[in-house]
Amino acid sequence: MRTIKTAIAVMISIIVSMRLNVNYPLFVTIGAIVSMQSSLNESFQSGLNRILGTIVGAVIGIIFFNISPNNIVLTGLGIILLITINNKMNWSKSLVISLIVFSSIMMSYGQDVVLNSALRVIDTTLGIIIAFVINTVISPPKHEEKIYINAVELIDSAYLEFKSYLLSDTELNVKDIQEKLEALSQLFDIYKSEFIQNEKKILVEKDVMRILFLMDEVAHNFSIINSMKKEISSKNALGIYNKLNIKVNESPENDTEDFLVYNYHIKIITNDISKMKKLEIYRYS
Repeated sequence: MRTIKTAIAVMISIIVSMRLNVNYPLFVTIGAIVSMQSSLNESFQSGLNRILGTIVGAVIGIIFFNISPNNIVLTGLGIILLITINNKMNWSKSLVISLIVFSSIMMSYGQDVVLNSALRVIDTTLGIIIAFVINTVISPPKHEEKIYINAVELIDSAYLEFKSYLLSDTELNVKDIQEKLEALSQLFDIYKSEFIQNEKKILVEKDVMRILFLMDEVAHNFSIINSMKKEISSKNALGIYNKLNIKVNESPENDTEDFLVYNYHIKIITNDISKMKKLEIYRYS
C-alpha cells in the first residue's frame, strides 16, 4: 500500500504544482517521495527533519554561493559540512534532500539566489505536506491490528511448539519463536511512536510488553530443555494439564540435579504460556 500511496502523492504533487504554477515541480515531487513512511508519526518526524534539512541546505547554499558562485571546491566543502551537520543532528533521513537543495543553489545561473533558495524550501515543504496528508487520509497504517495478529500468532506458535515437544520426540524450534518475537518487537516500536494515545492503546502496550518479556523467557527456557533429557514430574504433568490442557506422561520421580533443573524450566514455560493466553489481547483477538 505504501507503494500506491507514494504514486498518488507524486501525482497530486504534479497536479498541485501545475495549479500553483510552481517553478520547480521536481522539488515538490522529491519532497513527497522521500517523506512517505510506514507510520504516521514516522512520516511527521521525518517530514519535519527533512524541512529543517532543506532549510539548512538552503542557508549553506546561499552563504557559499555569495562567497563564490558555482565554485567546485566550495561545493565539495559544503557537501562535507552538510553531511556533518545532518549526522550531528541525527537527521539521516533529511541528508539527501538537504544535499539536493544545496547543490541546486550552488549550480544556479543568473538567478536571485535568496529567492531561488526560498522557492526550493517552499516547494520541498509542499511535497512533504502532501505525502503526510496522503499517508493520513488514504488507508493509514493499521499497526494495532497487526499487533493483535502477530501477538496471537506468537503465543499460539509457542503453545503448539511446546505441545508437540511434550507429546513427541521433536525438538523445540527456538529460532522460529525468536524470529516472530523480533517481528513483534519491531512492530511494537512503531506502534508506540504513533500519535494516538487512548485507554485502549495503553492496555495494548501493557499486554505486548508483558508478552515480549514472557516470550523472551520462554525462548530462553526452550533452548535449555532442548539439550536435556525429557523427564516430566507428576507435579508438572498435572500443572501442564490444568493450565494448558495438554495431557502428558509423567516420569518416575527422582532427586537428581538434572531432573530437578529440567522440571524447573518446564514449570516456567508452562506458567509463562498460561499467563500469555490469559491476557486480554489474546482472549479478545
